[in-house]
Amino acid sequence: MHMRGVAKKFDKEKLIDITCEFIKKNNRVPRFKEVNTRDLGFSNGTVYRNFKNLGELWNKAYLKLEDK
Repeated sequence: MHMRGVAKKFDKEKLIDITCEFIKKNNRVPRFKEVNTRDLGFSNGTVYRNFKNLGELWNKAYLKLEDK
């Protein structure tokens, strides 16, 4: 949430970028709890609104890392 109580807006590319940065930094995908407790800055609900599941997000993040 922003300071005014407005929910943050994420698009698919932003979620993929954040996940790519996590993978680069930690050399692994984020655990379910790390997403659920918003350690990444977004929640599972945000993932499910943009993707079907966490696996789809992680696959897209890995594909983006391989392209670089």
